[in-house]
Amino acid sequence: MMVPINASIINVSLPTISTYFGVGLSTVQWVLTSYLITLLGFVLFFSRFGDFYGQERVYLAGLAGFVTTSLLCSLSPSIEWLILFRGLQGLAAAMMISVSMALVRKSFPSQYLGRALGIYAVAIAAGLALGPAIGGILSGFLGWKSIFLVNLPVGIMDFIFCYMILKRSPKTSVKWDIPGTVLQFVCLFLIVYTLNMVEEASYTTAIITGVMALVTLGLFIYQELHTENPVLNLKLFKNRKFSAFSLSLHFNYMCMYMMFFAVPFYLQKVLHLDQATTGLVLTASPVIMMTVAPLSGMVADKFGSRFPAFMGGVVSAVALLSMTQLTVDSNAWDVFFRLA
Repeated sequence: MMVPINASIINVSLPTISTYFGVGLSTVQWVLTSYLITLLGFVLFFSRFGDFYGQERVYLAGLAGFVTTSLLCSLSPSIEWLILFRGLQGLAAAMMISVSMALVRKSFPSQYLGRALGIYAVAIAAGLALGPAIGGILSGFLGWKSIFLVNLPVGIMDFIFCYMILKRSPKTSVKWDIPGTVLQFVCLFLIVYTLNMVEEASYTTAIITGVMALVTLGLFIYQELHTENPVLNLKLFKNRKFSAFSLSLHFNYMCMYMMFFAVPFYLQKVLHLDQATTGLVLTASPVIMMTVAPLSGMVADKFGSRFPAFMGGVVSAVALLSMTQLTVDSNAWDVFFRLA
């Protein structure tokens, strides 16, 4: 749960961090973005690395790194250092999340695997749900640095428990796709940086970095199609169902994180709500996800996944459209119900 919690715990405190360091929206957004870029950029690499070095060792190393970088984040003397430490924290999170499902699969027999994976999915949703509430309460009463310090006792206890329980698997030989890993990370960074330059109206720089992103994407695709052991097997996308699922999931999470980033500024700067209330409002969407996901899974098992997936997309579209109707006269409940 630490990884999803820390993906959302920072959102409520972004306006406060922006004011604390005296920086604008385009700069403070990198506190969140740097974490997600390194998390996404290296999760496939560490998944392969776990096959070589052992999932248990990778998880423990990631957990130790996560605790260390949490301490460093709380001690950041400037916004630049905070962004750097958050990027390193995302790297540690990638080590943990990349092998966590494999550890679940190894820990349960086949007859209990479905239930175990369901609990795993609920834990992820619960982390996203608890993050804003925990962040809002801690930041409101103890300051924004406390949202990182809370990871220390939890992470240390988690490390001790996992070190004692997890059995180390033997190391195996694995072929690496280092060029693919580097190109994937560079491409993600350039895409986000280009969008940031567009936001700042630096169109010349945006065009240059945008072209570089396209070139890097082309090189990545070429590398993955011609290497023996790609970090991302692009042939999987020949499966239409897999491609459609991945694309819809991409747009779903893109919309969700857009809301998680923008709404705290609206709640605190426009509606003048405190951080604790902002955190509670942001729990609406993850809590509903955590509640509905098991029911949706039961419906999908019985009737197929097409109808629940379609209805989920329709409801999400209507909810996003309703968010455009918020005004300066709206209140916390208006936002809560739209997010739910």
